[in-house]
Amino acid sequence: MQPSPDELDQVRALCAEPLVLPTEGFTDPLTDAHVHVPLRVDQGPFALALLRDMNQYGVTRAMVQPDHSPEMTQNQGLMGAVRKQEAAWGTLAEACSRLVPMVYAFDPADPAAVDYARPLLESGRYGGIGEMEFQHGRMGIAHPPDSEAMQTLYGIVAEQGLAVHFQADLEEAPADLGPRLKATIEGHPKVRFVWFACGRELFHWELPNLWCGAFIHPDVHAPPDEVVARSLLGTDTGPHGFPAASKGAVPYDDLGTAMTGARESLGALPPEVARAAASGNFDAVFPKER
Repeated sequence: MQPSPDELDQVRALCAEPLVLPTEGFTDPLTDAHVHVPLRVDQGPFALALLRDMNQYGVTRAMVQPDHSPEMTQNQGLMGAVRKQEAAWGTLAEACSRLVPMVYAFDPADPAAVDYARPLLESGRYGGIGEMEFQHGRMGIAHPPDSEAMQTLYGIVAEQGLAVHFQADLEEAPADLGPRLKATIEGHPKVRFVWFACGRELFHWELPNLWCGAFIHPDVHAPPDEVVARSLLGTDTGPHGFPAASKGAVPYDDLGTAMTGARESLGALPPEVARAAASGNFDAVFPKER
């Protein structure tokens, strides 16, 4: 599971390569705030393929997290495997700061989660916790956003200047999730929260520490400009040649085709909105220097 020394050397070399940027259209560098890495693949080759695609398509940094795992919290063997995966990405991130891995392999309802997550969050290798399923409608995963363990973890995230990436389909959730989620975000103003596929609550709540994670692509329903201006571009996919988390649910199969479409959509937006979604919001949520 851990990358080999040779793979780490290759990661460092690719990490230092210049980006290939287009000469027409939207030519600024991009970021990707939603890369999933499958458990069943070798992590080193996945990271190398990801960096090659990032360089080819002008992507400066990417937030990386394990695939969603509905059975993980009930299966200790599976959780142990995902934890080894996360350790591998900590090593990869140390070799290349353009990779921003997240901490996911814990049960948000279990107080023992703190003992696992704390040293990772304090290591300087990870961008925060995520992608937490406070309500994942398609997969039927639902974890509490305000458990004792999560409250402690938010405090650690705040101390370390990190972020929380989460999914919450309020239309599929119990009626009390929205108020509980709002109270959680309000109660931790130093934590930067990114809500994948956010709802209209993003603006109704008017919370300065809440951003949206959004698909930006001509073949995906486009959010209004005011949502894009508060969004982080995310593909919900991975490099060419590897399984993609949302294959069949989005109109592209890999990061490269997703970013080609993203540039087309960004080029049609007001420049300040496009720059915010392309990289500005990512850099605000995941500062390069902490």
